[in-house]
Amino acid sequence: MFGRRIPARCLFESTVLTEALNRALYLIEARATFGLVHGPDGSGRTVLLRRLQEILHQRQVCTVFLNAAVLDADSLLCHIAAALGAQDPSSGRRGELLLKIRDELSGRGASGVRTVFLLDDLHRTASDISAVVQYCTSACDDLSGMVTVVAASRTAGNRQISDTPTLDIQLTGLSMEESRDFVAHQLERYRSGGTRPDWSAIHAVSELAGGIPARLVRLCELLQVVQEASPEIPIDQHVVREVARQLIPRAVA
Repeated sequence: MFGRRIPARCLFESTVLTEALNRALYLIEARATFGLVHGPDGSGRTVLLRRLQEILHQRQVCTVFLNAAVLDADSLLCHIAAALGAQDPSSGRRGELLLKIRDELSGRGASGVRTVFLLDDLHRTASDISAVVQYCTSACDDLSGMVTVVAASRTAGNRQISDTPTLDIQLTGLSMEESRDFVAHQLERYRSGGTRPDWSAIHAVSELAGGIPARLVRLCELLQVVQEASPEIPIDQHVVREVARQLIPRAVA
């Protein structure tokens, strides 16, 4: 339980992520070249890209989702070429891959097919991939907005995009009021019998999570385990802080 991904439906109950999603959709609809989703770990970067992919799929927009973690430029090019349907991308040199990618994107653009690249974990690449990012964004300029790149990174000042015109999509933490509303709703969703957590528990979860949605959800899940195991124990701030003290290093960090 502690290692699994946070369900997207939980995170998208927050206004911060909903607004970021709308901004990303506007970026694509406006045929912008490049957008960067950035925010601290647990703020919902990957969830946002995945939700964006689902919506674009429903709208019949071609999307290419790639996780750039531990990839170098050549590996990323191979993944892009394979995702676009290029034949035997691993056998080509960089120049050949670039030509295959451009030819495929040009053909799609000429047929009225838009392509959106979703690149996750841009800050975790094995080496500099800025040339690949710039190549993809230049394709957007050459193809009259038929290609858009949306990337996700921990910070806005990413070395991979230092020379790329960027539209920022920032994921900030929830305010204390938003966090309390979020926690109250999550705990009610998870509750099955037992006592209702009191206000001090809701406030303690909100305070400990620091406004990060993934931490809020994970702490609520841990409290659900406590409640299911010992329904007679009232969930208050003391229980919350003890659970956090014991399990935050594994479950929330």
